[in-house]
Amino acid sequence: MLKIVVYIFCVIFVGGGSFFTEGAACEVINNCKCDREVRVYGSGTAYKLTDYKEIIPIKNIKHNKALEGEILRTRLFYQGVADFSVAFLEKNRQPLGNDTVFQTIISYGVRQHESSMFLTNIVEEPWSETHPRCDRLLNQPGKWDVFQAHPIDVVINKDYNLILWYLGDGIGNKPFMSCYHPNVGKVQYIAFNGWDVNNVRYLVDCVY
Repeated sequence: MLKIVVYIFCVIFVGGGSFFTEGAACEVINNCKCDREVRVYGSGTAYKLTDYKEIIPIKNIKHNKALEGEILRTRLFYQGVADFSVAFLEKNRQPLGNDTVFQTIISYGVRQHESSMFLTNIVEEPWSETHPRCDRLLNQPGKWDVFQAHPIDVVINKDYNLILWYLGDGIGNKPFMSCYHPNVGKVQYIAFNGWDVNNVRYLVDCVY
């Protein structure tokens, strides 16, 4: 019932031709109100890992629940098949060779090269596992779909140099993926992209 009411509100105030406007998510999901939407439209062109569609300053995230010693503690929702691709950047630009970059790719499949991983310094060595204490998971079972937006939480702790990803309402439990790296404390931006043949959607800056 709630989703029907929200749908009517969106159609009236956003317009029937476009259910969601760019940059402003008009939706309540799992009792969470999200203030921002990022869409990545697949073009069918070559996969470029660092072609970020939107870069957002972490300081501008209104609903950041960061605790003492943390840079970020927030929930976002992902809708689409592949690939979930979120990066944390040191600078507000497409990365150059020496920039600090932590990109998380979560992709699912049955072939060995499809995996979930953290990538660091990806401009210089795009597919190398450059730090042994950042997770790489092979052949994970599929979770995403095009009909339902799924919650995923992230915590960036600058005191312990950790990035932690939790699926669903998992904060407090074991993280789905984690990364330890001495440069974690340098990140200031969150960036989004995806696999170039798919359309995906992120709902960001959510109240939960």
